[in-house]
Amino acid sequence: MLTVVIFSMETITLGDKRIGIKTTVLEEKATACNMLCCYADELKEGFFPWIDQVAGTLVPLLKFYFHEEVRKVAVSAMLELLHSAKLAIEKGQSQGWDASYLKFLSDSIIPVLVDALHKELN
Repeated sequence: MLTVVIFSMETITLGDKRIGIKTTVLEEKATACNMLCCYADELKEGFFPWIDQVAGTLVPLLKFYFHEEVRKVAVSAMLELLHSAKLAIEKGQSQGWDASYLKFLSDSIIPVLVDALHKELN
């Protein structure tokens, strides 16, 4: 059986170079980010054990130049991560972490979010 995979390509220019990007891969990345956002939204405080790992993955994507949808979903996920952490701390399900963790998390997210927003507006 022969399987044919078709990739959509998009070309962008950076300075004097042209870069070809497989847009299907970018769409898959956006879908994966969206799923993480949905998990955080649905699981609420139950998502707490994965917040650090997901934040470490999604915070850099706030500045992901190549795909607007990835950036949008990453922004949406930040709210869900902060909300999950807040609920877990309030309900005593934060595995020993207290409000200082929420401050640490917000200090890790908010400056990058503000910088990304500033660049998006320019």
